[in-house]
Amino acid sequence: MARLRVSETDLLPRHGMRGVPAVVHGPVADGGWVSITTEAGVLPVAGAVQPLRRWSSLGDEGTAGVGRRVGRPSRVVDALVQVVMFGLGVAVLGFSVQDLSPSWDAAHGRGVPGHFTVTSAECGGRGGCMYLGTFRSTDGRYTFSDVELVGDSGKVGDSVPVLYEGDGETPYAVYARGWSAFVGTMFLAVVSLAMIGESIRRVLTWRRRPSGRQKAALEKFAGQKMTTGDQAKAFADQYILVHMNTQSNNKTYEEVSGEYMKANKSAPNAEETKKLGELRQSLFMGNTLRGMLLNAYAFGTMAKVALWAAIGAFLGALVFLVLALMGLRHAKRVARPATA
Repeated sequence: MARLRVSETDLLPRHGMRGVPAVVHGPVADGGWVSITTEAGVLPVAGAVQPLRRWSSLGDEGTAGVGRRVGRPSRVVDALVQVVMFGLGVAVLGFSVQDLSPSWDAAHGRGVPGHFTVTSAECGGRGGCMYLGTFRSTDGRYTFSDVELVGDSGKVGDSVPVLYEGDGETPYAVYARGWSAFVGTMFLAVVSLAMIGESIRRVLTWRRRPSGRQKAALEKFAGQKMTTGDQAKAFADQYILVHMNTQSNNKTYEEVSGEYMKANKSAPNAEETKKLGELRQSLFMGNTLRGMLLNAYAFGTMAKVALWAAIGAFLGALVFLVLALMGLRHAKRVARPATA
């Protein structure tokens, strides 16, 4: 339940701008068609954040002076999620980048050799562990405590051969010999880049208006004659259906026809009955035209499948023809057995 702030309309008494209780029906998501029902009737809305007419803003019931469009609460949550994802990705990428060079050197055996003695293992609930301990170089020059082991594991008290990548400064980590440290670091870097890229992509494509999507679907066929199944489907779904849903508030032809028949029995000469009759006729014509267009799309799809099947059959026939010719050529070269 939400509170809808509307202006003067044909559905509501003419008392200026005021709030009324309203219920939103349908998927409140990008590109979804929803409708708003009040005590006075149904208000047309296309999409989650794209208003058409007869309403201006939505807000939580009981919250005076606050107007928010449909889908705004989820958008705020999405914004927070994307900010957290972006920040986490940047943080992980920063840690990964500083480990790339030393882990690469450790993979090639470069660095000061020594042993890492595990003093504590902090493990999470999903199997990830951080091993802390003391490093002592083989030549006795360096001794560091409370450093992290990267690329290997062990129990408390275990001694692990490692490499120290530094020039005497206290490191935050030492690296196991081999490629395990570098592979793990690269994996974290790729994951962090994916997180950053996904958060940016979601922001850039955030809640595009359905009208933009419809325009993109139809614009590529602008100025062309309708000769393909794809053109027929685009016109049927992105133009005719959109206008049908807008006019009928997402009601089907059957629903409008039922309302018309009831109104025609009780008030056959009423203006509302006449409007229902006109809407019923429009939906009937729209459904009929959509059926023919989508039928053309179906046969167009079948034609595409048949075309590729024919191409595959001809290619297969060509292969078998080549094999047959090669077989005949080979048969001519084989010497016939001598006869007595």
